Amino acid sequence: MEGPAQCYVLYANGWDSKTTLCSMDKVWTPRTSVIPDAKPRFDPVLPETLFGFIKDPIDASIVAEAVDTGKLPLTSLNCQIRSGVVPGWKDSRMWSPSKSIGRFLLAREVEQIPQHQSQPTSQPSPNRGNQFNLRPGTRLVEQNGLAKRTITLTASSGTRYHIISYFTPQDILHLYQKERPTERKSGFLYPPSEMPEFQDLLETLKHQAELISLPPSMIPLYQDEDSLSTASSDLGSDSDSDYDDYETRRRRRRRRRRENMSPLQLPSSFDLQYEKRVTGFSLFKTD
Repeated sequence: MEGPAQCYVLYANGWDSKTTLCSMDKVWTPRTSVIPDAKPRFDPVLPETLFGFIKDPIDASIVAEAVDTGKLPLTSLNCQIRSGVVPGWKDSRMWSPSKSIGRFLLAREVEQIPQHQSQPTSQPSPNRGNQFNLRPGTRLVEQNGLAKRTITLTASSGTRYHIISYFTPQDILHLYQKERPTERKSGFLYPPSEMPEFQDLLETLKHQAELISLPPSMIPLYQDEDSLSTASSDLGSDSDSDYDDYETRRRRRRRRRRENMSPLQLPSSFDLQYEKRVTGFSLFKTD
């Protein structure tokens, strides 16, 4: 008879602005387990996979490929998988319900409203907590409140990864400014696609994207945001709008091809009415 599942739980000092990655095929990355009989074992020296910000899907792909090739460490939880095991994880923080932004899920850190404080009677700002459908009795953490973005993808090796990027909004606002600072400043977070050590992987992924004709949302995007308030509230990817632009261009190319096609020439002996009656053949005029 099998014994209880043995889970080894990630423990890292400091959870400010970092990226944690785990492999969904082999390992899990909970801080704590929901399995009652599990015996967590903490290791205080486990590092995060990367210190940075996952801005676009290409950044997540870079991290996954870097882990696959051993360039980055894998933050992992070893869990014996057996029938009936339901692994789960927490990161000791309270989060708002997740909001879908492109291929990412975004959540903001929340806190309980003290009982002696009444709920605000005024309508909250449209760019604040009401966008996250906060649970009753909770509010966004205003001072140094974290946000997290998660994405699941498959590396070229076939291994499936779940990537979690923790950050504070003020640490990444420079990435959404119309005029970005030319010099790197300490305390700011940068995506892997802008880090020199990952440029080789970036070029490889861009080449692969060109070969299989992926939409532009899969290559690095540094488009200006409309305003810092938009970046601060949504902190989302431009992938949706870029994919729409890609679809628009694709439909335009198809329309041009149809317009440039020469009319269908039928042989003089071809009896169209007879073919319609016998085979159900018909010609359709395309717009």
